[in-house]
Amino acid sequence: MTGLRTARFQIQRQRVAGTRLIGRTQLLEVKILDYGNGTLELDDGSTFRVVNGQFVKNGDALRAGAGFVYGRDDEFSATVVAQLTPWVPHPGR
Repeated sequence: MTGLRTARFQIQRQRVAGTRLIGRTQLLEVKILDYGNGTLELDDGSTFRVVNGQFVKNGDALRAGAGFVYGRDDEFSATVVAQLTPWVPHPGR
């Protein structure tokens, strides 16, 4: 896969403090960009490259139950609930 593509996902996230999960779990719908080089980006600008503890090649690793951490200082732990739209080429690319 080459080139930028995007899909919408429903994720469940919770704030992380050290090694503990704190606060309430939130259910969110997010757009995720897949750069095709192992870098994934949420619509808030946060990037991540590790899913379920493994470096990924592309967004195909994001399936229901897949977990990842993201945020400026990895302050959120997220789990994919569902993929809402299929991967499509990003507009303008």
